[in-house]
Amino acid sequence: MNKSTLPSLLITLCFIAHAFTLVAQSAVLITPKDVDRYYPEQKEFYLEYYDNLSTQNQLDQEKLINEKALISKRKRLRSKDIRAIQSIESELDSLIQQSKLILENTSMWANINYNQDKNEELFLSSNCYDINTTRGIFSPEEYSVDEISVSNSITWSEHVKTYNHISQIDESSNNQKWVKKKPKNCVSSDPDDCLVWCLITCPLEFEYNTDNQICSRHIVVDNIKSTYQKIEVVLLSTNQELIVIDFREIECDN
Repeated sequence: MNKSTLPSLLITLCFIAHAFTLVAQSAVLITPKDVDRYYPEQKEFYLEYYDNLSTQNQLDQEKLINEKALISKRKRLRSKDIRAIQSIESELDSLIQQSKLILENTSMWANINYNQDKNEELFLSSNCYDINTTRGIFSPEEYSVDEISVSNSITWSEHVKTYNHISQIDESSNNQKWVKKKPKNCVSSDPDDCLVWCLITCPLEFEYNTDNQICSRHIVVDNIKSTYQKIEVVLLSTNQELIVIDFREIECDN
């Protein structure tokens, strides 16, 4: 089938729309669950990131409020003026919702607990444990505990689904891809059944990963002040680091 002639209904079913568009900049809402590695330095990194987003959000709101005030002062409001006011009010509502999301994500990063002490306990112990993490409960065969050396710079990846961001759409071909996806209402056990072509758009600076069906980008922070040993607990199926909440000793399989 020629992609350019795909029925609009199929495109509508599989295309994931962007929930918000910022007035002055593009931004992506990253939570602790959206990164594959954790470092103490990340807290400062993301708190500064969200502080900048919050500042820009407030500036955008003030700009729209001033524009609305100027239009409202006119002695006679024409139809286009009323439409402009309605458009401004809609954008303001969107910015207010964005502000709430920014605040929620700021709180997540401010309160994150890396639990390096628990990781060290797991690393030093020869016993077997089920671990309770922010991503769920995992048995010993599902995770590994490793010691790594951190020096000079740190790097991690951010992973977001295409609807988890509040960004301007990047119209370049690098950020838009046609991919085959299986609709949720498909009941066939054959993975090739029900497949439809979907236009996937990632946020700016993100690339689409076909295997995981997510958008990803890499972050590098240089000039780390000190060199230290870090113990991380990694989910083997995704190679993502886990934040351990607690763990329970179990009998080891022979």
